Amino acid sequence: MNEQSSVHLQAPGSVPPTHGQPAEPQQPVVRWYHRKWIVVLMLLFCFPVGLVLLWTSPVTRLSGRIVWTTVIALVLLMQLGGGRDEQQGSTTETQPTSAAVAPASDARQTAGQQPVTATEPAAPPASTEPAAPPASPAPGAADEFNLTVTDQSTGTVYKGKVVSNVGFAVLDVDTVKSVGSDFFVEEAAGGAKFVMVTVYVTNEQKEAFTLDTSLFTLVADGKEYEYSIEAANAMEFSDQTESLFLKQLNPGLSVVATIPFEVPESLSLDRAELQFRAGLFGRAERVPLSPVTE
Repeated sequence: MNEQSSVHLQAPGSVPPTHGQPAEPQQPVVRWYHRKWIVVLMLLFCFPVGLVLLWTSPVTRLSGRIVWTTVIALVLLMQLGGGRDEQQGSTTETQPTSAAVAPASDARQTAGQQPVTATEPAAPPASTEPAAPPASPAPGAADEFNLTVTDQSTGTVYKGKVVSNVGFAVLDVDTVKSVGSDFFVEEAAGGAKFVMVTVYVTNEQKEAFTLDTSLFTLVADGKEYEYSIEAANAMEFSDQTESLFLKQLNPGLSVVATIPFEVPESLSLDRAELQFRAGLFGRAERVPLSPVTE
């Protein structure tokens, strides 16, 4: 029996296929901002952007994404949990406080804060006539505020509150359609507006307090509005406000910053309030959104 033989022709320079071995898969195209070292830098210095790049990069494994996200979440929980309620009877909670604040037009300036020493009033002369009963304070009277902030440039005195030995007050409120400048501009969505709230925060605790923009909430018509991350980033990159992202505020120091809230354009701010929580699990207090002055 004659054996049949076959001849396979192949083009010069070509490599014959190897039986039993699959073809090598094509490597995914990695853009420059998805490279590992750029993702790590963004996670360390620009957290929101770095987290997005981590989960969209084709070169990062799922296990690595979960580990990084868990580590960041634990760090945030430990940092934001620094605010805690102090025991009742603290002199800061019971006595009014007076502070000096820089002009609200320059949100990057800060001012020191000094407590006011309370003095006992002189005893009135003895009288045989019965004393009149004290008048009941009106609801929402100014004595509910225990923080006083003075604008040194205008002499305006603002009222605020102290919660867990951290004081805060509203200095200015404005509404705009866009924030930022140059290459960092953020426009409000259709039918929306940005409410720009300039706040003053002072730390009267005995240790550093971890401040963050997420501790502030705008409350209006029974609804709570969180700050706009995109607008806040545009303002920080444009150097239009002090960054409050995980800011360590040492005892006795103060800071002034502007916080943007994106709300419906038709939302009325007449009875709106600003809520501040002293830490992730701390107690919350509210003040009127419109600045309260003497």
